[in-house]
Amino acid sequence: MGKPHALLLPYPAQGHVIPLMELAHCLVDRGFKITFVNTEFTHKRLVAAALSKELEDADQIHLVTIPDGLGPGEDRNDFVLQIEAMLKFMPGFLETLIEDTNKESENKITCFIADASIAWSFEVAEKMGVRLGAFWPANAGTLATMLSIPKLIKEGIIGEDGTAEETRNDQAEPRNACHEHSSILSGTASVTVKPKKLSSTTRSETIKR
Repeated sequence: MGKPHALLLPYPAQGHVIPLMELAHCLVDRGFKITFVNTEFTHKRLVAAALSKELEDADQIHLVTIPDGLGPGEDRNDFVLQIEAMLKFMPGFLETLIEDTNKESENKITCFIADASIAWSFEVAEKMGVRLGAFWPANAGTLATMLSIPKLIKEGIIGEDGTAEETRNDQAEPRNACHEHSSILSGTASVTVKPKKLSSTTRSETIKR
C-alpha cells in the first residue's frame, strides 16, 4: 500500500498559500505525499521570490499549476474580477487534474484539502468522489465571527448588508450573541504548526484541458 496522497488548493494570495504550504510540510512529516496546486500567476511569483527553489521534501511535494482565468494584464487586485474568473475557469481545470492523477493506481488522491475561501472547490471534490477537508488560514476569532453572522442577522444586530442596526433593544446582545459561538471552536483539537523554510519542488507542471 502506497503513501496517502493529499491534494492541496490555497486561495491565490500569499497569506493563504504560505499557511497551507506549512500544513503540507506537516503532512509530509506524517507520511503523506502532496500535490500542491497554485495558479500559474501565483507560481510565477513564488519563482520570482526564489521560494520555489528552496523547498524541502521535494520528493514528496509536487507543485502543479492551473490558470486563474485572467489575462497577463488584468488586475488581480480587483477582487470581484478575480472571483468571477476563478468560478468560470478553475473548476474545470481542477476536475481534469483529479481525473488525470487518479488514472495512476499507485497515485490516487486520498483526500482534498481546500482553502475555505474557495467553496466552489468543495463541489468539485463531491462531484469527483474525493474526501474533503476545509482549511482556514486566518485566526480562530475571525472564523468564529464569520460563523456568527447568520445569528447576528437573525437577531437584528446587523443587517443583511453587514451594517449595524441603529436601534437595538439590548446593547449587551451583540457580545452575548458572539460569545455563544465560542462553543464552535471549544473542545476541538488544535495543532501547533512550526514554520519551516518554504520551498518548492523542481518538478512542476501546468494542467491543460
